[in-house]
Amino acid sequence: MKKFLSIVLFLMIASSMFSFEWGGIISDDTKIQSNLHSIEFHQSNNLSLWANFALSPKGSTYLITQGSVKYYWDISKTSNIFLPVINLDLFKFASSGRIGNVGTSFALGRFAFSDYTTKIFAQPCDGISLELAMPVVNMGFYAGYTGLLNSKEVSMLSNPEVEAKGTPAYIPVSYSVLFPSVIFNQRVGMQLLAFIDPSSAAYTRAYGTIMLKGPLAGPISYSFSTVFGTERFKNIMNLSDFYLYFIPNQNIQVSLGASYASGKLFFFSPFVGFTSYTAYNSSLSPQLSAVLMPSLSFSYVQKKLCSLLDLAAVFAMPEVKPEFKGVDGSVKIIFNIYSDLQLNFKVAGFYDLYDDSINETSIFFELSAALAF
Repeated sequence: MKKFLSIVLFLMIASSMFSFEWGGIISDDTKIQSNLHSIEFHQSNNLSLWANFALSPKGSTYLITQGSVKYYWDISKTSNIFLPVINLDLFKFASSGRIGNVGTSFALGRFAFSDYTTKIFAQPCDGISLELAMPVVNMGFYAGYTGLLNSKEVSMLSNPEVEAKGTPAYIPVSYSVLFPSVIFNQRVGMQLLAFIDPSSAAYTRAYGTIMLKGPLAGPISYSFSTVFGTERFKNIMNLSDFYLYFIPNQNIQVSLGASYASGKLFFFSPFVGFTSYTAYNSSLSPQLSAVLMPSLSFSYVQKKLCSLLDLAAVFAMPEVKPEFKGVDGSVKIIFNIYSDLQLNFKVAGFYDLYDDSINETSIFFELSAALAF
């Protein structure tokens, strides 16, 4: 530990030869959620401080850190929970450069990483990454460890057969290949992703992704991805997304598409990711599994205002045929009042139309503000 702190201190002193920046964010988040039986109140305030130490004259090599102090206060009819949290959100050493005609990007430490879909693995993690940008193809390598993360800040799906104690310890590894421009300016990517469980439970998961995106005609473009995964290499599961985008100008975007996560259909098993990902705004906060969701989205962006509308039909895919569950939707408005002050308002909910014993109807209102300094 002393050696590590000495290295950090040396880098901080050395960085003063070039440049040093720092800043922070104060944020407030208030949320009121209701289902058919109760109302819940959620309050959170956060203070984040960041510092960037440039270690080269042009800033291509740097050390950036961010820490936060916050609390979560959750009130319902049956509980009143106050949870303070201190967390190291970011500690990243990064360097970029060129070797001949190959661009290089290297990162080491704690930083955010995500897969191509952002629905399987999207979270901070302690790790190392290397990206190579060649004339025709880009390649990326990543390896990390989740056992040192704060479990109060990152939610991961661990072995359902073992009682979770503390932060799940996995070794995520990734290898990706991206062709940024092939025929008709299409982007084609492939990614192999695995989460190795070093414990005796050996709940290792692996995924293979194919991603396509690009223009079709005029203002119309598309994105498609399909993922085949496995748990302990004993089953097969699938996650697929397809979306069409209509962008008539720089202010408006309309998208139409669908997302599918396998259930027990044909030879597939229910899909399981790694980072917790809520599929829709049900009172049960369901994970992205055994569901088909056709959706329509609209966004309008001005200089100081951004409006987002999302609508989706939710079909459960538990066995042989889809079962219509209900309608999901959200409206979000973002006000950039000043360059350093942002105000967000969001209303979202799910209306359960499925005839069963558990009604998942839910609606919530959220108001948040963030001030940067």
